[in-house]
Amino acid sequence: MLVPELANVSLTAAELDYLKNTCTYFNNDYLQLLTTFRLHPSKQIHASFALLNDTGSPDDVGDLSLDISGRWLDTILYEIPLLALTSEAYFKFCDRDWTYRHQQGRAYIKGRRLIEHGCTFSEFGSRRRRDYHTQDLGIVLLKALRKVGVPNVSVKAMPRTPSPKHPTQYLNAVSLACT
Repeated sequence: MLVPELANVSLTAAELDYLKNTCTYFNNDYLQLLTTFRLHPSKQIHASFALLNDTGSPDDVGDLSLDISGRWLDTILYEIPLLALTSEAYFKFCDRDWTYRHQQGRAYIKGRRLIEHGCTFSEFGSRRRRDYHTQDLGIVLLKALRKVGVPNVSVKAMPRTPSPKHPTQYLNAVSLACT
């Protein structure tokens, strides 16, 4: 399970540089806090699972409970990675009737429609994503829209971790704005 690995999440020098240069509304005190901030899942998260009807089958379902304790400042950053892990587990084990076929085309059409209608939006799909690969397909396609000449689209991405199993991928954000 990746939850214990959240203790290894830290802001990289490249991510700090990105925040300093792109998110100028973050003051130096906040950025300094981010450089030293660490999650402590072994002390702050209690997970439990209760089967609804234990038949002994691998297809039995139940209720997952995640209790996070601590000060808000120390625990708020669990929201995105825990929701992402929960969502990915759901799609991996429960909602399996799905393929990547046609997903790129659908994402392209949706993104182009948003941009052509002058929408301002940000891509924060981590918490509800199917998996890393699916989210990455969407981001790559949104970047492609800019390259093919859809007017007035600006895509700025934080440095991305190439390994989909690395916990920092959940803290990466992509900002998209059309003016």
